Order: sequence, then C-alpha cells, then structure tokens
Amino acid sequence: MIRYVFKIYYLGNKYTGSQRQANGQGVFNHVEIAFIKSNYINSFKESKFIAMSRTDVDVSALSNVFVLELKNTPHLNKINKFLPKDNSIIIYDYAEIDADFNPRHVHHKVYKYMIENPNQEIINKLNRIKHFEGTHNFSNLIKKDGAGTKNPISNIYQIDIQKINTNFIITFKGDKFGREQIRKIIGYITDEKFLDIEPNEILIPSEIEVSSADPQFLVLFDTKYDGKIDWHFNQKILQFSNLIKNNEYSINIKLYQTSMLKFLLNT
Repeated sequence: MIRYVFKIYYLGNKYTGSQRQANGQGVFNHVEIAFIKSNYINSFKESKFIAMSRTDVDVSALSNVFVLELKNTPHLNKINKFLPKDNSIIIYDYAEIDADFNPRHVHHKVYKYMIENPNQEIINKLNRIKHFEGTHNFSNLIKKDGAGTKNPISNIYQIDIQKINTNFIITFKGDKFGREQIRKIIGYITDEKFLDIEPNEILIPSEIEVSSADPQFLVLFDTKYDGKIDWHFNQKILQFSNLIKNNEYSINIKLYQTSMLKFLLNT
C-alpha cells in the first residue's frame, strides 16, 4: 500500500460541513463514495483516511488536504467522475508521501474572510484586527467545547486587510486555528457592542460571549507543509481553475455577485 496526500476544493454552501455525516451530505461522504466507486478503496477506515482540517457548514475550501493508502496510482479524472456533477467538489492534486506524514502537522494555513459592505464604524475598527497577530490565548474566540479549546494558544503569523470596491478581504496566516476562531475575530470587529473593548481585553480569558460571523464568507485558502511535496497537477483541473478565475463558478452566490472569487484566486 502507498500513502497519498490529496488537495480538494469544495463549495461549503452545498454540504453539511466537510466531515462525514449520518445524512451522507458531508463533503467527505461524497469523496469516500467516489474512491469506492472508482475501485481504489473499500472504505476510508480500511484505507486510513485522515483529513487535515474540519470546516463547518457553509465554509468553503480551495485547499483542504487529506491522506489515503491505495494499492494503485490514483487517476483524478476517474475519481472526479463520481463526484457531484455541479463541480462543487473537485480533487485536483495529489502526491506520494512517507509513512510518517500527518496532514494535520502543517507549517501554516491561510484563510480569507470577506466583510461585505461594512459601515464606517466597522471600517474604523478594522485596524484593530492586526493586534491579533502573534502568539495569544484565543480561548474567548474559540467555540466552547469545540476543537482548540484544550490548547487555545496559537500563533497568527500575519493578518492582511485589503479593500476591493466596497468590500474588505481579511487574510489570516497562522500555525493553527480553533473552531470558529476566525469567525469570532471577525464577529468581535463587526459587533457594535465591542466598540469600546480593545483587542487586549478580548484576549483575557473570561466568560465573555463573542458571536461568530457568517460562515459563507470564509474560505480555507491554502495549506503549507515543511519539506518538499512533489505534487502532480491534473491538466483538466487546470482548465477548471481557469473557469473559476473567469467567475463561471463561485464559492457562493454572494461571492459570485460581488466578483470576489476572481480576486481570491489571483492573490
């Protein structure tokens, strides 16, 4: 058996999150079925499936990652043929990896969040988001009892803000993120009740409640690992990515309406 790592793209608003669900509508429910129907595996369990990151309902990904053990070299066209016909899930790259490779041991992840048409009060608060760069205890900004609560200290290497027309794209680059952490950081920025509360105050562990921002504007954009991975790139997927860049496909309806996807893929 040979271990392979795969890159996957999906539209979050089509599914009930990335994880496999009892209703069969998680992203990886469809991925498992595609690998079974294409005769590469009998089950995820038997093939030692590991996903890099869990994303919630409505959160999309341009670069989530997962690992499987296979007997044969994968052909992505064959696998993608059994994925949804609307191109809402596409496996677009793969590489052979060592036995000790763990997709969760990343050097960093990159997420992008779009704040749509913020008012002037929110715009005036945007620079506060830079205070979350560095190593902090984010316990107030992680979903209670969610992933990351046991170890809420993480390092956000960089946060960038870019204005496109009337919208703002916030890019987060960090070693790890707890469940809803980015959405709660955005929630802190956009909720008027925190107008007079500084970032250093919100980072002091307490019982303060911060609402999570709308998930449909969050995209898992990129994932980087230490060391070299010899990715293969599928030519038909390259054609598909060009369609995305031309806005013929979209992360979600609102991103399509505001032409944000083209910006996201060109940065």
